[in-house]
Amino acid sequence: MKAVISYNKNRINLSAISEALHKYHRLALWAVILLAGVICGALLSVKLDVSHLQKVEQLFASNYSSLTTETAGQKFASSISASFLFVFACFLCGLSVWGAFFIPMIPFFRGIGIGITGGYLYLMRGMQGFLFYGLILLPGAFFSCLSVLFASNFSWSFSKRISSAGLFGKEAPPELLTYFQQFGIVLLLSIVGAALDTVLSVGFSGKFIFA
Repeated sequence: MKAVISYNKNRINLSAISEALHKYHRLALWAVILLAGVICGALLSVKLDVSHLQKVEQLFASNYSSLTTETAGQKFASSISASFLFVFACFLCGLSVWGAFFIPMIPFFRGIGIGITGGYLYLMRGMQGFLFYGLILLPGAFFSCLSVLFASNFSWSFSKRISSAGLFGKEAPPELLTYFQQFGIVLLLSIVGAALDTVLSVGFSGKFIFA
């Protein structure tokens, strides 16, 4: 009897794991695409020539100066606007029949930006740059990336539903209300990321000095 109970528990656990994998496998795929972008960005930062490194240096100096001089409200606005651009691009692609073909590029390019930033800070600023990236930039970027992943998943599914409805002549179009509700969750993740980015910037950016 005990063996049967143990066997049933194992079956339940395996079934739950299988269901979870089936439910979130597409989200994992978006994460892989974003990670591929991060790796490509990091490799690109190694291959940058002197002229491009100077441009990145100027951009970083400008961003670092803004971190130490802007108010908390300005930091929050700039942080959430950067995340919002990617989320809004996903939202628009989801409303198009052909949007599903372009959506994978959005998390990929988001990853490239993160990879280039991290690679540059480590190569040019050493351990101090690595700590700055890990303590100041990465926590907020994590939630920003989550918002892009969920936005990609929701928009891809909605674009496919629009395509199916058009191809097979279904009269009932996909419900926009559900789509808007899903992106409400995405915006909450973006807000959390921007808030965390702001708190860390205000609290710790002054601890780092980059000449």
